[in-house]
Amino acid sequence: MKDYMILIFPEGNPVEEKTGESHRGDIKDIGQYLERLSLQGHLKEAQPLEPGAVTIRGTEGNFEVTSLPPNQVDIAGYYMITADNMQQAVNIAQGDPRFGDGAWRMEIRAVMQMGGIPDEGAILDNSL
Repeated sequence: MKDYMILIFPEGNPVEEKTGESHRGDIKDIGQYLERLSLQGHLKEAQPLEPGAVTIRGTEGNFEVTSLPPNQVDIAGYYMITADNMQQAVNIAQGDPRFGDGAWRMEIRAVMQMGGIPDEGAILDNSL
């Protein structure tokens, strides 16, 4: 199994177009979807992200910090999953209930495994 990061982008404002009851129903559906993925052993982590961001670019000692306003190429959240291959990761992402009720885009990237970078277990166990 390999790790994949799924970045979730709204197309337009699908959340703002919802009523309170409809939005709560969507959250419930997404929660059930994530629970299924967890029980199947595919879900490692999933979190929504707050609107807006800060970008940093430059070189040591010479940085430019820029605020991105909400809704300017915002990422709504992410999933960290495990899958046998990219096709299985795509199939998992296509099962997200968001696609049944609005315009969304997901970017799926394979996570590189590199030596010298501690994994989550080593960090949590303080075994560094």
